[in-house]
Amino acid sequence: MAMEELQQVQELEKELAAQYAAAQADAKRRIAVEQRAAAREIEDSRRNADVEVRQLMAEAEQRAGEETEKILARARTECEKMQSAARANLERAAQWIAEEVVNDKWQS
Repeated sequence: MAMEELQQVQELEKELAAQYAAAQADAKRRIAVEQRAAAREIEDSRRNADVEVRQLMAEAEQRAGEETEKILARARTECEKMQSAARANLERAAQWIAEEVVNDKWQS
């Protein structure tokens, strides 16, 4: 009877070793599957981030362009105001210059 029990123990050990090897192989397979899934997730996230970055850059460039146009419009308006003020004073300045020239000639 001891021999039968020994054989049963050996059979059980073989069974357990086979189950252990199968469990290890299954665990390795699952790890590989999960690693591939994680790599796909990372790549998808990168692609999504790239798309989002391009979109944000386009929006920022558009806002910068709009702001540039506003600044240029204000500068044009200021320039026109200065030109208008200069034109308004042009006749008076010409008169003053003429008076200075005449007064200077008479004094010489």
